[in-house]
Amino acid sequence: MKAYSYIRFSTTRQADGDSLRRQLELSERYAAKHNLEIDDSLRITDLGKSAYTGKHLSEGALGAFLKAVEAGKVEPGSFLLVESLDRLSRAAVPKALRLFLTLLEHGVHIVTLADERKYSEESVSKDMTEMIISIAIMSRAHEESLRKAERLAEAWAEKRKKIGEEKLTSMCPRWLKLSEDRKHYELIPERAKVVREIFDLTLQGVGRSALAKRLNDRKEPAWTKGKRLKDGWHHSYIAKILANPAVIGRYQPHVHKDGKKVPVGEEISDYFPAVVAEASYYTLKGRYQPRGRYGGVHRVNNLFTNLVFDGRTGDIVRYVCVTDRKRKHPWRSLMSDAKRLNPKAQIVGWSYPHFEAAFLKFISELDWNQVTQQEQNTLLLDKEREANILRGKLEEVEARLEKFAEAIASSEEKPAFMIKKIAETEAEGKALESQLTEVIKAIRKLERAEQGLRQDQDKIRKLVAENDGHENRDVRLRLREEIRRKVKTITIYPERAGSKKNPSFMVEFVNGCTTWVRTSPVAIGTKATSLNSDPKVVGVRFQPSGDAPSPLDGMIIDPEDRGDED
Repeated sequence: MKAYSYIRFSTTRQADGDSLRRQLELSERYAAKHNLEIDDSLRITDLGKSAYTGKHLSEGALGAFLKAVEAGKVEPGSFLLVESLDRLSRAAVPKALRLFLTLLEHGVHIVTLADERKYSEESVSKDMTEMIISIAIMSRAHEESLRKAERLAEAWAEKRKKIGEEKLTSMCPRWLKLSEDRKHYELIPERAKVVREIFDLTLQGVGRSALAKRLNDRKEPAWTKGKRLKDGWHHSYIAKILANPAVIGRYQPHVHKDGKKVPVGEEISDYFPAVVAEASYYTLKGRYQPRGRYGGVHRVNNLFTNLVFDGRTGDIVRYVCVTDRKRKHPWRSLMSDAKRLNPKAQIVGWSYPHFEAAFLKFISELDWNQVTQQEQNTLLLDKEREANILRGKLEEVEARLEKFAEAIASSEEKPAFMIKKIAETEAEGKALESQLTEVIKAIRKLERAEQGLRQDQDKIRKLVAENDGHENRDVRLRLREEIRRKVKTITIYPERAGSKKNPSFMVEFVNGCTTWVRTSPVAIGTKATSLNSDPKVVGVRFQPSGDAPSPLDGMIIDPEDRGDED
């Protein structure tokens, strides 16, 4: 019988301690004792997720496991191993009990490893004592978390009272650090210099993108951490610095409610050491407020956020909008990030109106059967063939094990070499089972992706027809989400504006199907607006997954739209 081990702790620091090792050992010991097979295909580990706020359900692995249970992907009779019931939930009893009963009703047995108590729908129905015990544990867990939260809130309230004597926390803007006595913050000289430079150059009229480029060109170390460190400086972070009142020493205390920061009390002056003059800050205030994820509340400017990549370098391609006094209308473009990260890189961009119009024309006229049928004969069939091979090998392993068992049964002695062979064959079988599990997961993923592509084929066409530029925000939001449901990546191969060559882009759909698209050239000059708003798709070619990119070959192009290839 399969068992699933659920491990959770509410702070990531516990990962460095004993919590992770202890919970793992308890699960493995119980599984071995009761002849259970721990299934790792559904990994349910919530490191740093709170069961009191419910993040382990809304954002974490337990929520995903619950959906898998409700979808029938977890077999009835399976075991969920937890250290104690408070690992499942520390929410109020009604919410915690709902989770507990939902799992039991779907045939999942819950085992608390601390006392090795097993809860099942049958046992709870027959013996109300078990239900009462579980409710009592849930109530105690919620009360403990509530008291902890109240103590923490009181501690922070006390800290806020002493805010003039010592600082609340070591967390502070990245041009500062907390002093050793915790009574004041200190400027980090080299970083403070960068902040002043950002303000000085902005006051001189230098834009955020130009500032980010300048800092990246001279290889100024970025202040971000982890994976984002290699991304260097970005205009959005420049905007955050310019809009942060901490640059003039101001601090707004806050509390967390429902996972969000809520201001509490008045803003405190002179909490941080000021790094720029108030005149500089207030001159720029409001001009460089950080924008939301998709460029403001009122418009959905970019339908392809985080989907488009540079075909030459692999860098992400970003939406850029530039307005100056010479232009009556803003210049909107998709620009490769390669130039920002490497000043010697060639500038690669595509007129956004031209690209959006070309893509929407392509996607609205697409025969979706070609997308699904092509991959049905490639990725899905390859995976099914691989699964059949693994099943055949597993049958051979089982046959060998049966022969070993017969040989041992007919022999009075148990030769050591045969026992060793059995162990090796069992290990081989487990490895094959693991491979088969991964292949079956891949097959199910491809089937779900294909089903998603086949569903609502007319929906995207209708949204494209209703799209009228940037005015209908609701339509553009739904259109963007529909594109994301169907498209994994878009790789662009643009040509310079005014070139007679046909720019192209490659669309990889979520099922792995790859399609090359070529468009009419991007115009410049006075006719650019009309031509950009109605480009032609002059070539479409479907390409099997895994083939080398070759956007220039094998396309049927209308002779009237063929660009110069010299």
